[in-house]
Amino acid sequence: MSNKTTKILLAVFLLLFVLVIAPSAYEKYKSKTSAPGFVSNDSWIESLNTAELTKIILEDTQGNIELTRTNDNWQVNGKRADGMEVASFITKIKETKKGDLISRNKDNHSDLGVTNEAGTKLTLSSPKQETTLLVGNSTLSGNSFYYRKADQDLVFIGLSDLQTFTNTEEVKWRDKKVFNLDQNLIGKVQISGYNTFSLDKDTNSKIWSKNLWGNITPFDSETSGKIDTAFSPLTGFGFASQQETADFNTSWDKYTVVISDTQGVELTRFETRKSGEDYIVKASNSEDLFKLYKSKLDFILE
Repeated sequence: MSNKTTKILLAVFLLLFVLVIAPSAYEKYKSKTSAPGFVSNDSWIESLNTAELTKIILEDTQGNIELTRTNDNWQVNGKRADGMEVASFITKIKETKKGDLISRNKDNHSDLGVTNEAGTKLTLSSPKQETTLLVGNSTLSGNSFYYRKADQDLVFIGLSDLQTFTNTEEVKWRDKKVFNLDQNLIGKVQISGYNTFSLDKDTNSKIWSKNLWGNITPFDSETSGKIDTAFSPLTGFGFASQQETADFNTSWDKYTVVISDTQGVELTRFETRKSGEDYIVKASNSEDLFKLYKSKLDFILE
């Protein structure tokens, strides 16, 4: 074979590679690099008005949560939701922008985490539209993620850290606030249980003192300040388990705490008991049993 013939055959092979093999290989492995194509700073969800959202559903292999709005109040799976948590998530949705088109090939979906098994299905509903997306892995560069519409193969980059907020644990979204009192109104805390005593606030000095069977012990200004703010609001980190609830309902070692204003008028009351290192708390106006870190109540009850 002559040198000229060899060169011609090599040129033909390279041409075939460019026209046939290279595009196929690129399409198959392009998940590892950003595809050329359009870059848009438009919203990743066309025509979405987040102010009109009435339902948000998050689903993955670990669980699912359904956030529903009635007027301005949100619930999660039928329970009171943390309005600030929901508002923060909606802001993330609103601020997310559409980045590069990263793949047209559904064979890449698994690697990018945009399948039902690997990703998080996000459904956004309003009276005017419903959109379902699959939120996938974070990108290597961080602060962005892969996503696609559930009915499309195209995968884009979402420009935000929204992916880190797609939590399907119900407790993450529930309102863990026991109650919220105006600290300027609180003047007395009456504790009844194994030990019975009261905490009283001097309206002039603003210093609290402990009254145990007539023995009055003033607190220092730091502790007085902690008592002032302890119930404004009183917030837990979770909720009692079924076993903790059963133990609470049958226990004899609960404290009853009555909080009154400076005129002696009751503002609210709650029951509480220790459970391991934490406290279980049930407010008078709620069926929920909240879990609180011991630091929230130790300085009041002990």
